[in-house]
Amino acid sequence: MKTLKITTDSKISIIDLNFDHESLREEVGGYVELVRAQRLLDYFKTKVVMIVDEEGLVKNLPVNPMGCYFYDTNKHGNPIVGDMILGLLVGFDMDVIGLGDRDAEQWMEKMLKDFPVFLIELQANFVETEDLITIMQVAGNIKSGTTANYSDDGVSQKTTIKTGVELADVIVPNPVKLRPYRTFAEIEQPESSYVFRIKDGDRGPAFKLVEADGGLWKNAVMKKIKEYLEFELSEELEKHKITVIA
Repeated sequence: MKTLKITTDSKISIIDLNFDHESLREEVGGYVELVRAQRLLDYFKTKVVMIVDEEGLVKNLPVNPMGCYFYDTNKHGNPIVGDMILGLLVGFDMDVIGLGDRDAEQWMEKMLKDFPVFLIELQANFVETEDLITIMQVAGNIKSGTTANYSDDGVSQKTTIKTGVELADVIVPNPVKLRPYRTFAEIEQPESSYVFRIKDGDRGPAFKLVEADGGLWKNAVMKKIKEYLEFELSEELEKHKITVIA
């Protein structure tokens, strides 16, 4: 039965798959886990689930940006990793099947329009902040062919975005402060400066984020981990006279 497969590089394709356990296990590369999420239900308006490798985190599989988007990873920090398959829960026993020939094609076409890769990558890999929202608003509403140099410093740009039915020139925000997921979910993700660049291409505008803090975030992470351990393990550390060094 046909359904959709979404890879870790955000490529969407239609596959033909027998929805028995062995076939699913072979397709995801391990033990099968069905993941339900409110955003999936909101988008598909039916009981669609993500089918993933249950041991993906243990295997250190790469993050799946679109899976993280549907799973609301930017709210809780727990990612979807590895390639995933979309399935549909049906019947009283909630058996899982494919989306079907016609629906798979229609959903793939819709998703390719709805989910620009850059926006999905942003939502999957960064904590939601004011600067992130600003970048998403610019990237999501930009008018192709309007990016221009704003000054000679190699950083600032201006472009034209849609604001309702109007077009407006805006200064591309630079630098921006973002919080990518780079350490344990239990601690606050460190903030780094990024340069946001836009370039017009044959297929429309292309976007790029360049980290501009020289790796200082690593020092911040070590400090936050030290503080977390000292707080969570305070009694044990005091009892055994242990000092946490960062």
